[in-house]
Amino acid sequence: MVTVELDGKTYGLRFSLRVMKDCMEKYGSIEKLFDFLSGKAAKVDGEENATDEDVATDEDVGMDVLDCIVWLTSKMMESGYAYAKLNHIDVAEPLTEEDIFDTLDVYGLRALRKAMF
Repeated sequence: MVTVELDGKTYGLRFSLRVMKDCMEKYGSIEKLFDFLSGKAAKVDGEENATDEDVATDEDVGMDVLDCIVWLTSKMMESGYAYAKLNHIDVAEPLTEEDIFDTLDVYGLRALRKAMF
């Protein structure tokens, strides 16, 4: 587990088997998730055989990537909190996706990215 400090609170982040399972259910595979986050996968809904009309615009991809980062952060915080609780490690309760959107700014996103990747 790694930790990240946001707004003076320490949160646990963990890429557990549960997070991996959630990623595979949502994106099809871990590789597809990372391709999506890196901008390599620009097809709508991850369709392998999408036509040119199905290709997402840069604006769509940007918004989708932001949603993905917030979703993944939320999942990793939930997993980090569960791990910390099992191991008697003191971390803040995980933020919801809505809380992450409302509280995270550019500097927090930078700290989060550094801790996650």
